[in-house]
Amino acid sequence: MTHAHSHRTSRRSQLLCTLAIATALLSQTAAAQQRWFQVEVLAFSRQAPDQQEQWPTNIKPGYPHTLIELKDPEQLPASVTTASGDENGATENSLAASTTVTKPDIEREPYYLLPASERKLSRQATALQRQGGYQVLFHQSWRQPINASARNAPAIFIQGGSAYGQHTELEGSISFSLPQLLQINTRLWLSRFEPNYGQEPGEWPALPKTPIQLRTELQTETELTPMFGNDNNWLASDTPRIPNSTGPVEVVEPYLPQRIVLLDDERRIRQGELHYIDHPLLGIVVQITPYEIPPAATTTTME
Repeated sequence: MTHAHSHRTSRRSQLLCTLAIATALLSQTAAAQQRWFQVEVLAFSRQAPDQQEQWPTNIKPGYPHTLIELKDPEQLPASVTTASGDENGATENSLAASTTVTKPDIEREPYYLLPASERKLSRQATALQRQGGYQVLFHQSWRQPINASARNAPAIFIQGGSAYGQHTELEGSISFSLPQLLQINTRLWLSRFEPNYGQEPGEWPALPKTPIQLRTELQTETELTPMFGNDNNWLASDTPRIPNSTGPVEVVEPYLPQRIVLLDDERRIRQGELHYIDHPLLGIVVQITPYEIPPAATTTTME
């Protein structure tokens, strides 16, 4: 592994560590000191009346350093304990392992997706789906503490719509702060894609890598490191080489952006009211209501 490759791996590791640390700290310490709110975001695309409108290409879509991914409570972490058998530590009979799954406490832990029954904008989402020319891209609700300072406010990773390779139609982030009135900072981009036939990529900027992409790349490189080591000595071994390989294998994206529209908005909003962020191709409906954390309860587990 070259020094440059090792440096890229280190940078990805640092980014993912930042995401993990931010989530852990905000979920534990800051949550007890800040006001909590229930947030609901409904994002949809709409067909523009004038499809010939020209959109700027000198945009810079990107994610902030502190980015939090919303967690799905249905994807429960499991702790598996197997009984020891032979000297290898397990037998066929020991495969009947004891699995304990700890349910997340979505009433007291932040950044968990809430069930559909908790959403208050379902009627609006259904109305949009029934009308022609609209497509709901993202509709989720969650609870979180909100900082007083916009500078220290973590951003929520937003992703929705159809998938095209490693990207989706809607990507970006939303952050909230509470200096006096609630403030929302929205930075989303809506992309239209076309198959990559080897054509020139055009004038559109490259889409930034999502946390999911960074995590996948880091996992792949971590799995390859034990095989190849930290240097290039493996090239002199009996490991088969790739024919006609003259350098690093370039990953070809199956789709290229045909158009990217950026929505960059900052505004103050009132608690409990519906707020609409308008754009010719994209609409956002947001509602934020105060939330009181209920008294602590005992941990619930499923055997």
